[in-house]
Amino acid sequence: MSRSVRSIRRQLLTLATIPLVTLLALWGFATYLTVGDGYRLYNQGRLTTQVVAPAEEIVGAIQGERRASAVYLTIGSADNLGDLTRARTLVDQKIDAYRAALKRDDVRGIASAHLMELAEAPLTALDNLDALRRQVETRAIDGRGMMDAFTDLVDPITPLYAAVATFPDDQVSAEGQALQRLAHARELRARTDAILAGALTNGRFTRDGYLQFVQAVGLMRAEYHETYVRMDGQYRREFDAFFAKDPYGWLTRAEDSAIATNGTGAIPVNASQWRDANTTALAQLSDFQNHLSGIVSDHAKGPAYLIFGRIIVAGLVGLIVVVVTVAVSLRIARRLARRLRHLSSSAHTLSDVQLPDVVDRLSRGEHVDVDAEAPVLERTGDEIGEVAAALNTVRRTAIRTAVEQAELRTGIRNVFINIARRSQTLVKQQLSMLDVMERKTVDPEELHDLFRVDHLATRMQRYAENLVILGGGRPGRHWGEPVAMREVLRGAAAEAEQYERVRVVSVAPVMLAGTAVSDVLHLVAELIDNATRFSPPDTQVQVSGQMVPHGFAVEVVDRGLGMTDTDLAAANAWLAHPPEFNVLALSESPRLGMFVVARVAARHGIRVSLHGSPSGGVTAVILLPGELVSGVAAATTEREPVERQPTGGAADAGTVPAGRDGTDDDDMDGDMDRDRDSGDFHGGGISGGGDVPGGGDVPGDGDVPGDHGQGDTGDRVGADAPAARTHLGLPVRVRQARLAPGLRDNAGPATVPRPHPAPPPQRSADEVRQMMSAYQRGTQRGRQPIDDHTGRSSTPGDPGTTSTEHRDEES
Repeated sequence: MSRSVRSIRRQLLTLATIPLVTLLALWGFATYLTVGDGYRLYNQGRLTTQVVAPAEEIVGAIQGERRASAVYLTIGSADNLGDLTRARTLVDQKIDAYRAALKRDDVRGIASAHLMELAEAPLTALDNLDALRRQVETRAIDGRGMMDAFTDLVDPITPLYAAVATFPDDQVSAEGQALQRLAHARELRARTDAILAGALTNGRFTRDGYLQFVQAVGLMRAEYHETYVRMDGQYRREFDAFFAKDPYGWLTRAEDSAIATNGTGAIPVNASQWRDANTTALAQLSDFQNHLSGIVSDHAKGPAYLIFGRIIVAGLVGLIVVVVTVAVSLRIARRLARRLRHLSSSAHTLSDVQLPDVVDRLSRGEHVDVDAEAPVLERTGDEIGEVAAALNTVRRTAIRTAVEQAELRTGIRNVFINIARRSQTLVKQQLSMLDVMERKTVDPEELHDLFRVDHLATRMQRYAENLVILGGGRPGRHWGEPVAMREVLRGAAAEAEQYERVRVVSVAPVMLAGTAVSDVLHLVAELIDNATRFSPPDTQVQVSGQMVPHGFAVEVVDRGLGMTDTDLAAANAWLAHPPEFNVLALSESPRLGMFVVARVAARHGIRVSLHGSPSGGVTAVILLPGELVSGVAAATTEREPVERQPTGGAADAGTVPAGRDGTDDDDMDGDMDRDRDSGDFHGGGISGGGDVPGGGDVPGDGDVPGDHGQGDTGDRVGADAPAARTHLGLPVRVRQARLAPGLRDNAGPATVPRPHPAPPPQRSADEVRQMMSAYQRGTQRGRQPIDDHTGRSSTPGDPGTTSTEHRDEES
């Protein structure tokens, strides 16, 4: 018991200590900031004198060189060259003085790293000064380019003004900003002087020169106005007195006269008077700027001293408050520790025992009574009692929310299943209607389109079954007896969107348990669909199956772009450990097919894994447990030759050579050709739940049904001729090569197919109907319901059909 008391006391002390320590830290931080503001305010006054003043001298010297360069580019006399040389010498001297100022220890000691970076930026820009001077001497640059180049040299000094002119004190900061704008106005004054000096030398403005002059005058006057607005009463009086005297009135009138020419006529300004007035104005502006800079520096020191005094008082008072707060907090913590022991124990029971137990029972589907699982804690009349009441509310809300979420998940699953069952019913009706329409139509093209719609309906049926599987149900289709594995794989391939690209090869002659046929077919169809969707359209997807020591392995190999190792690892983790059904999982991942594959595989103990293929694509390996496969599919591995009616579209379906056991598809393209001719895409053992369009090629080697009716049993033509292949390896049809002799236009032997044969002749509706009759009968048998007692089709005349589709009643 004493240990528990010490633990609670320790927690309360910690709870009290943390805000106290935080308060102490905030107090120290505030003190530091205040000291820092005062220190910076004091130092920025010094920086204004020691850094900004030398930089301003550089600006004045560069302005003089710019004016001399403008005059030199216009006339280029020896006198102008002398003026230009003297201006350059002055600039070099100011640059050297500025470099020396930045190297002083007292400057580096008070300037921040950011400020030093801003201070050194003008020096980097001035490295281009020599190249600019050579261009001026050789006249390799025009007046506009020269003005822009010199302006670029001065512009990096502006951020330095802004940084130094930003003071913690609002009043001093406003004064510093006014000083910065005054410096910019002085630069604009020098710019107008250089532009007009060059124009006066030439006698008139150039078009670009006039525009530059007007723009510079407008900006200069705007800066004067902004400077005036930011000054207080004393500075405004000095500002008014400064600009009321000459030469500023004369300069203003001269600028207006120059602007009034519109850049077309002679400039009514005397060049000598303009030069003297500007020289005087710039000098006076520099003196006025230095005067204001000194005042700002002095003003910055006053608030700094005031801040230091406040720090001393605030620091002592804050320290006393912290000490008193610590003492009171410790006393309150000791008193509350005794009251919280029982409450702490109850809270631990709720979090460690009750809530985990309720969540576990809900996950198992058990019913949970909220009132029984949320007993009320003892409540008192003080604040701790209010905490107990809050815990009661939290406990009841948590348990009720868990129950509601479990019911919500169950309801969502039921909705999914109900919607899917309704969709299955509609697709079933749609397939039945399509059968009737296919038998009634007389138009070959219309019949072809109907079979394409039939295949789409088959895919819709599989998508509806996806919803059933996601909801925890089972697909409507089921088989009562084992089915040959080859038929299962071919049926899965026929349900893929791009089924014509799929080849079923090397399938061992084994039987798959009827209880797993629907799920395995669904699983393989999803993987095949995924393989065709993420591989180039001119490549094939190969499906093979063989017995392995631990069961039966099916491989789906594509030749797509493949997946990275990270993506493969994530996908295999998903397949090995399928997540629980919830809307969040579905919304976060668009891989609905992989979700279905994982669910179906987990249901039957099937292991599905993804690996890189030698071609760079992906190989999906499906390992079926040994208990799901059995025996040898002797009934489906070898068929007797069946003779076909010699119609225009359904010539001889071909025979399975004697001794062939159906496990090797070395001549898969020929088999696909025979499937297409015979119309039997699924054989007699399994139906994909819908029809495949009659004009497409079906994967795998077709099994020839034995009930195609009577017809001409004459010799087949072209049976031994080598078949040409497309770029996908599929057979290329040759016109009338496989027709009976009596149906050919020329009874001579069929020619060897060429790489690009002519299109086949138009078939009549009767011929197309005969071509598809066997296929229709096979799909109809596959859609008949299973007899619950015999497990066989209830359709008369088809005793051997065991593939059916079960439909649940709509709720």
